[in-house]
Formats: sequence, structure tokens, C-alpha cells
Amino acid sequence: MIRSHPLRSLLTAILLLAGIGGTASASPLQDEGWSWWPEDTNKFSYTYAQARYDYLDLDTLGEADSFSGRVLVNLYKPVYVRGEYGIADNRDLDVETSGYLLSLGMHGRLDDHIDFFVEGGFTSEEAESGPVTVEADGPIVSVGLRGLSPEEKVEGELRYTYFWLEADNGPNDDFGRFYFDVIWRATDHIGLVVGGAWEIRSGAEIPYQAYGAGLRLTL
Repeated sequence: MIRSHPLRSLLTAILLLAGIGGTASASPLQDEGWSWWPEDTNKFSYTYAQARYDYLDLDTLGEADSFSGRVLVNLYKPVYVRGEYGIADNRDLDVETSGYLLSLGMHGRLDDHIDFFVEGGFTSEEAESGPVTVEADGPIVSVGLRGLSPEEKVEGELRYTYFWLEADNGPNDDFGRFYFDVIWRATDHIGLVVGGAWEIRSGAEIPYQAYGAGLRLTL
């Protein structure tokens, strides 16, 4: 049984704020931005909720099924907050994991159909196998790009995130992951997401691969 994390209520509050962010995104304030950020555009929404399933290939640690949710809330252009929560069940080692992530981001325009973004935040993970529970947490930083097809129906997102994790009674673990998603904008508010994640370490090892799909509700 996965234990409830003490900060899950904070993620619930962010989910409630998504409705407020959606109202703000439809207001004239969304078109203003800061005077020193004149090149920002409205091609991409930074208020959305997403749910997805991923198949995880953990190399020597077996395979797992993962379910996750993400919420982005536009605070004031170009600043937004991101919250994520996920759970995974390892098929081979009988290990259940859960984790959350909170970060603050800023975005801007590189081209009419390309945005860049940077984020800084905190993540925490918990792994449970029988009576044994191991927790790890630490800061993260992310950089990435969002691109849009000329007809504005297909969106791509490339993200690189670096983690600095420190486990309870265990060693530190620093690593980076690449994430790539393709979003088909079925309507103005609903999108189908497919993509994956890869982690590459020394010796050309790939200890983590994820491939999944989900739905995105844009506000």
C-alpha cells in the first residue's frame, strides 16, 4: 500500500487553482506581460491539466507501470507554476513508488511558433517494498522548448531535467533525464499526448526509459 504523502494536499490546492488560472488566461491581462518581455506570445497555454500512463523499462531493475498527473497554472505572464504527482508499480521486484514535483517556471518566445522555458523546483520520491520504505528528495532544474506546427494542430515539447536527490540513510544520486512529448490538439481545449523519457549515464547505459500516452485539458 502506498503511503499518502504529507504534501499531497498542496497538490490538490494547485489543482483547484487551475480553474482560477483558466479564468486569468482568458482575461486581457494574459495579453500584457512584462515590459521587458515584449516578444512573448499566446501560441502556447501555460495553464493546463494532464493525466497519462507510462510503461517504464528500468534495465536491471525490471519493468513498471506508471500513472501520473501534471498541472500548470499561469500566475502572471511569463511566470507559471508546475505540480506533478505519480505512482508506479514494479512488476518484477514488488516495489511501489510514489513521488511529487513542484517548480516555478518562466517562458518566452524564440520564434512565432517556438517557446523556451526554464524551471527550478523540488522533488520527493518514496519507494516501498513490504515493511521497508526509502525516501529521497532534493532540488531540480529544467530547460526546454515548445514548438508548434504551422497549422497549429500539433505541438512538441522537449525538456531536460537534472535531479539532485539525497536518500534517507543512503547515498546521493545526481542524474539528468530527457523528456519528449507530442501533443495533437484535437480541439482548442483537449489534446492527445504521446511521448517518452530517457536517462543516460556513464558507459552509454540507459537505466530508465519511459513510453506513454495521455490526455491534456488546456484552459
